[in-house]
Amino acid sequence: MATANLSFFTLPAVVLGTCIGPHGYAILHARNHYDNAYPRKFNDAIAESETLDKEAKARILRAQAASDNSFETLGYFAAAVVAGNYAGLESSSLNFLSIGYLVTRLAYVVTYIKLQDNRMYHVLRSVFWEAAFCFSSALWIKAGLNMMRK
Repeated sequence: MATANLSFFTLPAVVLGTCIGPHGYAILHARNHYDNAYPRKFNDAIAESETLDKEAKARILRAQAASDNSFETLGYFAAAVVAGNYAGLESSSLNFLSIGYLVTRLAYVVTYIKLQDNRMYHVLRSVFWEAAFCFSSALWIKAGLNMMRK
C-alpha cells in the first residue's frame, strides 16, 4: 500500500503554526499595545511602552520577528512542495521533507520566542533555521533530479 501524500497539508500547518501563531502570541501578550488600524507601528509601540517590562518587550518583539521570518521563508517552501509533487516524488520523500520542515520551523519559533531569554540559545535557533532550509532545498533538489530522469 502506498503512503498517503501529506505534503500539501503541511502548508496550512506551517502558516498557522509558524506565521500566524507567533503573531497571535505577540498580539495577545502585548495587551492593548496592538492597534489593528496601524499594524505596522506595532514594534514601535512595544519598544516605546512604559508598562511592559524589558523581558516582555523582548519576547513580544521576538515573536513578531519569528512570524515575519516565517512569512519570508514560506514562499520557498510552498514552491518546493509544489515542485516535488509536480516532479512526482514518492509520498514518503514528500512527507519526510515537508514534515521535517514543519517540525524544524516550529522548533525555530519556540526557540526564538521562549528560549532566547538566555542568549546562548541563538545558535540553536540558527540550527533550526538552517535545518528547515535544508528540508526545503532537498525538496527542490530531489524534484530537479526527478525531472531530469523523465
